Amino acid sequence: MYLVALVRNLFSDLLPARIGSLVYVYIINTRLGIPFGAAVSSFALAFIFDIIALALLIISIALIVSAAMLSPVLIVSSGTALGVLSVVILYKMPIFFITIGKMIGWVAWIPAARRSVWQKSLDSAAIGVTQAYKAGIYFKILIISLCVRLCKYLSLYVLLLALVHQFDLGIEKFPFPKVFLGLCTAEFAASLPVSGIAGFGVYEGAWVLVFQLLGYSKKLAILTSVSHHLITQIFGYSIGAIALLLLILPYFNWRNKYKNKPQSEQPKSSWMNKIILLAVCQIVALSVFNFTASANNHDQMITVKQVSKDSSSNDKKYESNELIQLLSQRGAKIVYQCNDGLCKKLIGGKTPVLLTNRGAYPRWSPDGRWVAFVRGKAIMRMSSDGKNAQVMAKAQTPRAVAWSPDGREVVFTNGKSVKAVHIDTLAVDTLITGSKFLEIDIAYSSVGDILAATVKTLFSYQVKMFNLKTGKNRTIARGCSASLSPDGLLVTVNADNHEQLDLYWVHSGVKKGQINAPYRLKFDNQYWSNKQDWIVSKSEGIRTDIFVHYVHANRAVQVTFTGDCDRPDLYIASD
Repeated sequence: MYLVALVRNLFSDLLPARIGSLVYVYIINTRLGIPFGAAVSSFALAFIFDIIALALLIISIALIVSAAMLSPVLIVSSGTALGVLSVVILYKMPIFFITIGKMIGWVAWIPAARRSVWQKSLDSAAIGVTQAYKAGIYFKILIISLCVRLCKYLSLYVLLLALVHQFDLGIEKFPFPKVFLGLCTAEFAASLPVSGIAGFGVYEGAWVLVFQLLGYSKKLAILTSVSHHLITQIFGYSIGAIALLLLILPYFNWRNKYKNKPQSEQPKSSWMNKIILLAVCQIVALSVFNFTASANNHDQMITVKQVSKDSSSNDKKYESNELIQLLSQRGAKIVYQCNDGLCKKLIGGKTPVLLTNRGAYPRWSPDGRWVAFVRGKAIMRMSSDGKNAQVMAKAQTPRAVAWSPDGREVVFTNGKSVKAVHIDTLAVDTLITGSKFLEIDIAYSSVGDILAATVKTLFSYQVKMFNLKTGKNRTIARGCSASLSPDGLLVTVNADNHEQLDLYWVHSGVKKGQINAPYRLKFDNQYWSNKQDWIVSKSEGIRTDIFVHYVHANRAVQVTFTGDCDRPDLYIASD
């Protein structure tokens, strides 16, 4: 049966839509002497339980993955629908076989003898499924299917780790719950009727799409998709071809060899079984040994690099006296969310100042005299010292705010719309509607006022540009942390698993450059300051602190050390 499984996998991967899997029925019927009905019922039960196990894994993974850019609701819904449909088919399978048998009996152009054989075979398959149900083994089959599926995707995961090892990437960048969706989606896509020989093309396309949605770079997704698929196919075809050659041997023609002999004389075990078992154990042992050795070497490489980095600089604490001094001379200050509310800190100063004990999404006014923020359902502003707090507008679901470049209006999100409140009159206007807006920034440009926004779509987060004069919009890239350079020419997109911030030209959508996260950290909620060369961000992890990035040199400096900071904004008084 082990050899049969290898041959089935060979033809399953080779032919479109997995129709090659049916070779299983042919081989165990002709080479192992199993009746056709039992062969069909066992194939059908294994197939359905395999799908149910996959659906359960998808639902389980979706419930624990939080970093993915895919919608957990969509994933859980798809997995549930797949599982429910499979369960219905499972319990209606005997009726299906009997119905097909009756339909064959109505086809007059098929010889009567052939129709009779086929009907009996399908009736036998229905009986086999019914007997399995009455025997109460469905739960056991499900557990076995879950274990087999999990082992399969764990092995594919180990291969993926081996492929990304050359880029100094490991488990911390590719956690199994996250990449599982990419692995199973590619496998599923290769099973569709639209796939070609060996599934090439569709497999890679699905892999690249999902891995990009999960936050990985396009280049890495393409490289891993092609190499991963090629290695697994070559390996599967090789061992499948060897298994097929062995099954062709007269030794395995059990139908003729033991056709008229009682059950007691059927072979129980053989030297061939022992050889196969020994070979499998050797392969597993060697694989574990090689993977362990590779992991140890990888850890040693990381250690050497870390020591080298720390010994040559002070990047471990992310300090830069040069940048701190430069920012301090220019009167730089930050405002941000903290555990107590909204805090302010002068760059170069030691102690943050609590401005207000309730608030979120603080943003400096263009002149640095005011701070706009969200408090509950109110859009607020206060002076830079935390006084003169004022409610400017109310919203049902406010989330983010931004100042107009002239400082006369505060733009804010309200669910699927973006509105603006005038500072003097408190009149509220609706600017755009249609998407779920999460982050916004606004700037002047040669073609009119433009607004950058992070929007939530069904499948991902995207950064979009909106022309407030013409009403037109365009997608820049998948990602988040939309903000605009002061001159309105560049827009930010947090990409590559939150390890780099891409900078795109607003009007062409072409990538201009990037800045990187602080060494060995991820970052988020990046926001362009009022000066072209400075961007502020917060680190991700157990402790979240504020970093200021010097765009020109792609350098970062840590400016808070309390570990509870979020949604920062940087204001620089002078050049």
